[in-house]
Amino acid sequence: MGFGKRIKQMIMHLGISQNEFGREIGVSGTVISHWVNERNEPTVSKVIEMLNTFPDFSTTWLVRGIGPMLEADVKKEQKKDTYNESMNERLKLVEEKIEQLLQDRKNKKDN
Repeated sequence: MGFGKRIKQMIMHLGISQNEFGREIGVSGTVISHWVNERNEPTVSKVIEMLNTFPDFSTTWLVRGIGPMLEADVKKEQKKDTYNESMNERLKLVEEKIEQLLQDRKNKKDN
C-alpha cells in the first residue's frame, strides 16, 4: 500500500474530511488530495506533523507500511510476542525436564 493510501486510511479512520485533516497539519485540502492520489508525497516535516497531531497512529506503519496502523495495536503485538517467547521458553524447559525424567527412568531399568 502506497504512502497516499495510508494517509487516506488515516483520514477514514479519523472520520474527518481531507480538508479537516489538512487544517490540522497546516496544509490545504488540495495538498492532501495530491498526497492521497499519490501525485506528491509529504515532506518529512509534514509527516512528523501528522504523527504529532495524530499520535494514535504507528510511525512504522505510516512511513514504511509495516505492522498495524494504530500504536495501541503495535503494543498489543509486542505484548503477544513477549508472551509467546515466554511460553516457548517454559515449554522448552518442560520438554527438557521430561527428557531428563525419561532418561532417568531408562537408566534405572538398565541397572
